[in-house]
Amino acid sequence: MKNKKILLGMFFFSLSSSLLMGDNLIKNGSFEEFLTLSGNKGWKTTQLIDWDTSDTMRVWTNKKVKAKDGLYKLELDSNKDTVDVISQTIQTQKNEEYTLCLDAYARRNKTSDFQILIDNRVISNIYTTKEWREYCVNFQGNGGSQLLTIEELEIQNDGAGAIIDNLLIEETSQYNYVDNLLKELDTTIYKEKWFNKAKEKWNSEHPENPYIYNYYTYQFPENTDFVAGKPLDKPLLPKEWMQTAGIGFSKFLKYPFDETTRYRYNDEQVREWKSKGFRNGRLHVPLYQMVDLEKDSTGATLKEEDLKKIKDICQIFVDNGVPITVSVVSGGELSDNMKDDREETFRRTIEWWRQLSSYFKDMSYLVAFENYVEYHGFDNVEIEKRDFKVELDNNETHYSGFKNYRRWAITNWVRTPGYNNLMAEIAKVVRVTNPKRIFIYKPNGIGRPGLVNITPWRWGSEADYLGINNKRTPYWLISSGGSANLNFDYIKASRSDNPEEVDTLLASARQGTWGPVLNYYNATKTPVWISLFGIKADLDKVDTQLNGVDVTMKELLDYINWYQNHIQNDAIDENGNRVKLSSGFQQTPWLWDFKNQIWFKGTLNERWDNFERVAETLSKHAQ
Repeated sequence: MKNKKILLGMFFFSLSSSLLMGDNLIKNGSFEEFLTLSGNKGWKTTQLIDWDTSDTMRVWTNKKVKAKDGLYKLELDSNKDTVDVISQTIQTQKNEEYTLCLDAYARRNKTSDFQILIDNRVISNIYTTKEWREYCVNFQGNGGSQLLTIEELEIQNDGAGAIIDNLLIEETSQYNYVDNLLKELDTTIYKEKWFNKAKEKWNSEHPENPYIYNYYTYQFPENTDFVAGKPLDKPLLPKEWMQTAGIGFSKFLKYPFDETTRYRYNDEQVREWKSKGFRNGRLHVPLYQMVDLEKDSTGATLKEEDLKKIKDICQIFVDNGVPITVSVVSGGELSDNMKDDREETFRRTIEWWRQLSSYFKDMSYLVAFENYVEYHGFDNVEIEKRDFKVELDNNETHYSGFKNYRRWAITNWVRTPGYNNLMAEIAKVVRVTNPKRIFIYKPNGIGRPGLVNITPWRWGSEADYLGINNKRTPYWLISSGGSANLNFDYIKASRSDNPEEVDTLLASARQGTWGPVLNYYNATKTPVWISLFGIKADLDKVDTQLNGVDVTMKELLDYINWYQNHIQNDAIDENGNRVKLSSGFQQTPWLWDFKNQIWFKGTLNERWDNFERVAETLSKHAQ
């Protein structure tokens, strides 16, 4: 056992940022306060303020790697002859849930891992990488003084360990207080740090085609429900939800709602799906068809009886222990009228979400929200007024940031700061009543760089203005469509005898389906859901892309296996463990006859025989 000794932390009053953050239970969490014992421009040997330590500790300046908060960051393994430990006593409330987050990276691979302990009990093992990453863990308070300890692994004690910074411990249930909630969900940071900068940059480079809109900030009405829901079950963290959801079914609901149509759901059906291994459901809900125009001529008020029907469907899944996602879709003049009345369309859309959230706030945490499946709100805006227009070489008009990716789909989506503006304000109203419910974002363009199309889902955490990477509100997932269409490049690859051509086509198929979301998860470790995995193969595209030779049943099944094998075997979590990414099957009515409540068998659409084999293939991956 290496020598362990404790240097008692020194305490004094300072007007530093870490001490002014009243919500953070940690003092000096960014290691800005210390007594300098020796050092140079790159590092300093110190005695930390507010921390008890096993020895003197080394802090690093911003000379080589910038700290995540402030001017300094701490190296945990500061001494070769000591198992380095830092600890601090915090005050907690009994049975209150707390979230501890910190940023860390490995100074040297395989020697930079550490443990987090509360009252000498390990609550998390942290395995770092060579890049900054945020790590979070939850624990429950005991109502008194509790000891937080961060300790390097003894077997890795070599004097070159993890670099840590920006420690936070906050109550995860502090949303009972409206003032704290609204402060925490304030979108001003996004507006000022990203939206306004993007607008300024674009307009300076394109004075002939300026972006004319200001940021829209939603104002809560006087009758707003500010009381958080209290579901009876335990909240699911994003990674838990991702693992629980597995493979599921996705279905569009049509209104007026008719219980006798093939769009119905019942207990026997959900149990049958579950028996085959399918473990999640997804309802495409057109809120724009549920408005009560007699009660509110602006179309901003939803019919409670329609909300109840959606809730009743969700309860069927909950009763069977199956996660169910209420996924809002766009459509109709009320939700897509960006051309004539942008602000009113924003307000109406956000109002729908506020009412939906309030109505569902006490439902089981198995019910998740997703926003948006598709948002066509800008489709009818004149081309010169569209957000961040660019002209490509072929004179087609598309949105910025997508010059080399899916050109054919770009003009049907809002992939700009306007879209992010709407998403931010929707998140604000959802979190008022549902602070711990899984909220799934449907971003367009995961991981794309460039200031003019800043989104909260970029690689890294610098644009994470809503805390999606689990700092303040850890109940987020990122959703990617994954393509509802069968990718014809995969079929072409399976038919080709040219190895180079096969590699090129498979790379294209990956990029057009599961590739971006898998890359995103492996790079950020932010839990994800592939919400629209599908096998749609339009005959007109068969003629143009496959020379009229239709996809065979074997090719169809091979495609499903290829897709699922990759998303279930290629994702690696923050601890280096293989994890499965969940997905929703888009063509559910092709597998399940909603009218007769049985599995489809035999020929479907006069193209593929024995379609039950598709259900069986999916079921094998769902188990």
